[in-house]
Amino acid sequence: MTDQIIKSHYYELQRDIQPQTLAVVMFQKGLLNEKEHISISKVKSRDDAADQLIRTLAGKGEAGLIGFIECLNEDNSKKEHYLLAENLKKELPLLL
Repeated sequence: MTDQIIKSHYYELQRDIQPQTLAVVMFQKGLLNEKEHISISKVKSRDDAADQLIRTLAGKGEAGLIGFIECLNEDNSKKEHYLLAENLKKELPLLL
């Protein structure tokens, strides 16, 4: 379920956020370990990297979803990222 939530929202934003870039941010925040970060960063295909990032976050369950929301929320340079993060925060109790 968590992977479907992350996937549906992530693909809305994929044109704006490279999965490798998001992996770096998540690594810096401690949401990904070094092995996970390196693994995602080495993937050449954007779609494959996105799939791997989504699987990794989904494997973390609630923590992965919350981390995803936090990273989107920090990128308030894009209004749609901030709004999506705010909507996900409101939905979070219903999703878990």
